[in-house]
Amino acid sequence: MILLQKFHRFFLTIGLVLLLGSLTAFTAEESLATTFLTQPISLAQTQIATMNRVEAIGKDIEGKAQETMGKITGNKEDQVMGKVKQAESKVRNTVEDVKGASRQQRAKIEGQVKRSMDNSIANDKATENQYRNLSGR
Repeated sequence: MILLQKFHRFFLTIGLVLLLGSLTAFTAEESLATTFLTQPISLAQTQIATMNRVEAIGKDIEGKAQETMGKITGNKEDQVMGKVKQAESKVRNTVEDVKGASRQQRAKIEGQVKRSMDNSIANDKATENQYRNLSGR
């Protein structure tokens, strides 16, 4: 009977992870499915981020299932381990949020540097043209 419960919990967890992973891949703003068409350059980063988020969702589901089974059976260890897995999921999601924010900040800084360099080059050419005009060359 316990073996049957473990198999049931395992297949339920796998099914939910696959379902949520599929939903996440097609509904998230920066998912693999949507990023492929809009930002092919960062495809590898997005794939890794999406995989990490799916793993975090899987851990959360696994933790909730384990906590619930612990409550049903009265097993305190399962309850605690379930809560630990849920906390791990929250940490993984927070890490991905920080990575996403740092990527956005990096892109913003790179854009500012590029504009600054373009302006500097344009100013240098204008100064050179003024010098040529003044010197008669």
